[in-house]
Amino acid sequence: MKMFHVKQTIKLFIFQMFFYFIYGENFEKFFKTYSFVIFSGEKEVGFINVSISSFVSSENVKIYSEIDSYADIPILFFMGKTKNYEIEEYNFNDLTPLNSMMLTIIEGKKEIITVMENKLIKNDVYECKITKKEKKTKEKKFEFKYPILTAGNAIPLVSTLWDFEKINECEFNFIDKEKMKIEKIKLYYLGREKSNHLHKIKLVLPYLVTFFVYLDDNKNIVYAEGIGLKIKAKN
Repeated sequence: MKMFHVKQTIKLFIFQMFFYFIYGENFEKFFKTYSFVIFSGEKEVGFINVSISSFVSSENVKIYSEIDSYADIPILFFMGKTKNYEIEEYNFNDLTPLNSMMLTIIEGKKEIITVMENKLIKNDVYECKITKKEKKTKEKKFEFKYPILTAGNAIPLVSTLWDFEKINECEFNFIDKEKMKIEKIKLYYLGREKSNHLHKIKLVLPYLVTFFVYLDDNKNIVYAEGIGLKIKAKN
């Protein structure tokens, strides 16, 4: 029995080393918590915390994110007085989202549960099924190809796939779980700011909502601003 456990431990160790050797260079550096505070003028009106981590078992590797957020006022995907908590799991080699469960609480009372399940159906095509449970249950299916963004994988995927100093603009698809469909975001690199030496990115969201995002040399978000708001990183 003891020899069995030793073999299993060695097997797990080898599997972990293989994972970090092949994929760690791309994704391991993103395994941390990103914390942001939202301001309207001088008033703090919300926060966003995104924690990305991994779990290695003897059979597979799981990468997942935990998202905790709140907004006092209607902002983008928030309806105002809204708190969200979500856990999302990804394919370990490319961060394709596999499933998620999100709990939305409106004004501390009304609850909405949104469940997403994705599966590979052919080649690189995934089927996405989103189920939203309110007073009535809504369900919608659609297809997507890699890469696809969500709130949980956007930072590592954009940072890894887009070298903004070589390619000045790019476009990504992302899953809008609130509207239960795929939307597009466009990113434009506007160069380095002389005043603060930060890299300036123009981010165009659906319905022509524009944000300007400022990054340091390691592509960390320092702050973002748009539609009368400022979002500052805490770490």
